[in-house]
Amino acid sequence: MRLRFILLGIGPVIALFLVRPAPASAQRPGGYRVTPVPDGATLTGRVTYDGAIPRARRLMITKDVEVCGFGYRERQEI
Repeated sequence: MRLRFILLGIGPVIALFLVRPAPASAQRPGGYRVTPVPDGATLTGRVTYDGAIPRARRLMITKDVEVCGFGYRERQEI
């Protein structure tokens, strides 16, 4: 009987306490302010790379053999 009282009486109160919304101070990092930008810009175009193509790096995969497999993988970086 006492366990039933705890589960039905105090349980919902504890559940509401655990799922309460976070305070506003926890939602935004300190020092950040949202401000309107009336004269903002949009960038368009393309980026070109001039020079020799860099060689692919060989990385040894060892973290999760079941998911990633085992061995070396080539990784292209520009």
